[in-house]
Amino acid sequence: MATTFVDYTGDGNATKAFSFPSYQESDIKVEVDNVLKTTSTHYNITSYTTTGGGNVVFTAGNIPTSPSAIR
Repeated sequence: MATTFVDYTGDGNATKAFSFPSYQESDIKVEVDNVLKTTSTHYNITSYTTTGGGNVVFTAGNIPTSPSAIR
């Protein structure tokens, strides 16, 4: 089975890369400490492709710090 998620621990950096394929950008969902976050409010997706992934970039005031669990 293909990997369809990436786990990170918050470290104060706004950008988290992902490299799994998806059908469309809106398929990408982000959770911090098991709470679903909202695109454009909590984060944006940059450098997105359907085959290569992209970057989750958290917006100011929403950047997870340690020990936050990011998925």
